[in-house]
Amino acid sequence: MNNCKCDWPDQSTRAEWGISDKAFEKVMQDGTPPHFVFVHPHLVGERRDLLDYYRALACLSQKGLSQLTRGLQQQERQLYEVKILHQLLSALVEQTFTFSEQVARSFIMAQLGSEIQGSWVNEIGQRAADKVWSMIREFVQAQNYVLKTTKQSLALPNGITLTRKSEPDIEARDSSNILLAAIEINGSLDPAGAQTRYGEAKKSFEKARQENPRCITNYIVSCLTGSVKNLIAKDGQVSYVWDLLELGLDEQYRTDKLKELFVHILRV
Repeated sequence: MNNCKCDWPDQSTRAEWGISDKAFEKVMQDGTPPHFVFVHPHLVGERRDLLDYYRALACLSQKGLSQLTRGLQQQERQLYEVKILHQLLSALVEQTFTFSEQVARSFIMAQLGSEIQGSWVNEIGQRAADKVWSMIREFVQAQNYVLKTTKQSLALPNGITLTRKSEPDIEARDSSNILLAAIEINGSLDPAGAQTRYGEAKKSFEKARQENPRCITNYIVSCLTGSVKNLIAKDGQVSYVWDLLELGLDEQYRTDKLKELFVHILRV
């Protein structure tokens, strides 16, 4: 991009491309090469991968851009993508006090950070139980709480064993095989099915409480709607609710919750 020889068109053509006069003039006044900010169709034609740079600069996700151009033919879609990006970039430039390469980098880093977090959220939604089990294993090993570990179980110094199951996802039993704690994990972010998913977890908790009325039940969930919160309060089957996304993204939250589990509940 540093060696770009692209000539920039006149005002009317720039308007057709979606570049506002105010934004273009501001970039020129700030001394930033135009191709660092605006998408030159010739440049994108030669380097299709550069579209990701401009998309990130415009703070637009890949999914968002795809949704805006859904149903268009390839050539038509490329021109429309350029116009959409120019409109967004023009608005960003106009709203900033000054625009420079440093400001552009900050926009890109912010969008990339958001996409990385989004990727993590999608992954944990698909493999939530695996993620939580890995967090638990790492925590007990770091705290020297574990005596023996296998792929599916953790033996603690006080005789309690944590085991991965299908129902509940994780259970804790003492040396006499008494069920002390049950953990259900749900990583789905779809609000529409939140009540159904809670209903399934509730059945597991009811079964655990039938075995041991004093069993501590923990619901680790990504999507907790108002209606589900009301059901949890009404049913009285859940001892503790954990926010799965916070568990993965906030180290202090994760430490606090796992200490609560192992120190206060399991008495390690």
